[in-house]
Amino acid sequence: MRIRIRSCLKIPSGLRAAAKAPVGVGQTRPYRQIWADSPALTATFSLALGISPVILKQLLLPLLSGLALLVATPVYARDFGLNLGGGTLFDPTRPGGHFSLEMSLSDEYPTHLAPFFEFYSKSGTRIIPIGISLLYKPPLSEYGGTIYFGAGGGALLIRGQPTAGLATGTDGMITVAGGLSFGVGPSAGVFVQVRWFRSFEDQTAENEIGVQAGIRFYIPGD
Repeated sequence: MRIRIRSCLKIPSGLRAAAKAPVGVGQTRPYRQIWADSPALTATFSLALGISPVILKQLLLPLLSGLALLVATPVYARDFGLNLGGGTLFDPTRPGGHFSLEMSLSDEYPTHLAPFFEFYSKSGTRIIPIGISLLYKPPLSEYGGTIYFGAGGGALLIRGQPTAGLATGTDGMITVAGGLSFGVGPSAGVFVQVRWFRSFEDQTAENEIGVQAGIRFYIPGD
């Protein structure tokens, strides 16, 4: 029995034509050119995600790079960590929460890919950094624990009432983070970290620095 799934999205004619174009021996289809020549494709994804076309293109590289790293490592071989906690931004103080998922990338090197989501709010202004970081997590000491640091990027969402240095909207974001984690059992631990982030598009944007802490759950791979 065959099951056919028909897409509800209309494929832009430029994309269809480029995809059907003949490809010579040793050549590949010009995917970057397909994207560049298909503004309707860009507009479709931008509208669906609520992100401007310029930001969408800037976020594609780190996103696709992270997915490539995950595909290169078998799922059963990865160790996972789930972080849940709270935090605050400084100057002014804005309380919030933190969620992140860490996935080990290698048995030889202590590298992890860490998608994260944070939410901060005060006086009607909501700051929501969403992104992905590449972390290096060597052991802290022979007695246990790890120290980690890394960098990444994503999207910075500002909602609600605009304030000085924070215009409402969605911008591309860069971030750097570092912290410590300690195990308190076979499958749980605690973490504390510091994160810096800012918009790389808005020249008037301010640097944001915050502290997050909470509980970490371990899910070991096979």
